[in-house]
This record gives sequence, C-alpha cells and structure tokens, in this order.
Amino acid sequence: MRCLNIAKNRETEMMKFLGIKHRTTFRSDYLNPLLDEGKIAMTIPDKPRSKNQKFYSV
Repeated sequence: MRCLNIAKNRETEMMKFLGIKHRTTFRSDYLNPLLDEGKIAMTIPDKPRSKNQKFYSV
C-alpha cells in the first residue's frame, strides 16, 4: 500500500515497485484482493482494462 499513498499509479508501476514481473500473478495475488477489500479503487471503474487505468488508495 505504500506505493499507493503518494499518487495514482498504473498497474505496471506497482508491479515494478513490488518487484513482480508476471502480470497474471500480480492481478490474482495482489491487485484483485485489494480491490475486493476496498483498499484501492480504479480511476476508470467502467473500463478496468483501459490503458489509462490507474489505482489509488481509498
């Protein structure tokens, strides 16, 4: 969550910060659980796969 406290971040930026290279693993093990728990949110919730999608802490 520390990487989300500063600003809105792209999925690839968060992966780089955490040292994770496999996108599927990142989504299933980190991103989706945080979204489900309401700890982070999408900037474009209607388009979850948008190239402009970013995430921020709630």
